[in-house]
Amino acid sequence: MSEESNQPADAGELPKQEDMEVHPHAHAHGSKKWKDYVSEFIMIFLAVTAGFFAETLREHISDSRKEKEYMVSMLSDLREDTAQIAEVTASLFKNIRGQDSLILLLRNFKATDSLNKLAYRYYLRYTIGVPQVLFNEGTITQLTGSGNMRLIEDRAIADSIADYTTYVKVSKAQAGYYNDQFKKCFDYSTNLFDFTVARNPVREDMSRMITGRLNLDHVQLLRHDSLQRQIYCNQLTMLQSIITGYIMNLHYTKKKAAGLSALLIKKYKIHGNEKTH
Repeated sequence: MSEESNQPADAGELPKQEDMEVHPHAHAHGSKKWKDYVSEFIMIFLAVTAGFFAETLREHISDSRKEKEYMVSMLSDLREDTAQIAEVTASLFKNIRGQDSLILLLRNFKATDSLNKLAYRYYLRYTIGVPQVLFNEGTITQLTGSGNMRLIEDRAIADSIADYTTYVKVSKAQAGYYNDQFKKCFDYSTNLFDFTVARNPVREDMSRMITGRLNLDHVQLLRHDSLQRQIYCNQLTMLQSIITGYIMNLHYTKKKAAGLSALLIKKYKIHGNEKTH
């Protein structure tokens, strides 16, 4: 070995460049091309878009399910309403016929036991009841109150619901006039008829103390003044006029309910055994 190789290296002397190991940076293998960035952008865009459409589809499916649930519930309400209308209308026509009989009897009244008894029977059977429709508005209230009318995309159905709701409001308003005139008529009737004959208290177990027919033997009108009878007949005739208007409103409301029901069954393919949740 030569002397030169055995000499220790100077601490301040730097190693020669050819003896240094050079480690290239990772990015030195090659830089990304613009096509790579475009591909990444497209992949990210497609992923976001797919997620958006998936969420939109999920919401649409959920809204469609809610929409049909509302319509099934509404159809159930409509069926109950139409059944009520038919029942109440029949009772109202029956009352009008009975009231006609009472008016004819009182206008040419003769105070005999049989006619007194007949007058009380007509009075108690046909003038003291107030049959009227209590509409099922639960579904419509939920739709309008929660802003879910937006779920109904079919314009014909939305318009039909609004139309039916309007007719229900008119019928309820007419029922208000009916109640007011009934109260006037009933209040005045106590000038002629002794209502204590109809007294029938309820026991604690909710049963009636008197069962069977009321005893109308020996009943009499409280007054025999023809003017009093004429005033009452006039009030009763006014009540009949209001009832007739109420019946007409119920008739048209029933037709609107039938039309809306047909639309719902056809559009949402609702079967008779489907029930609300």
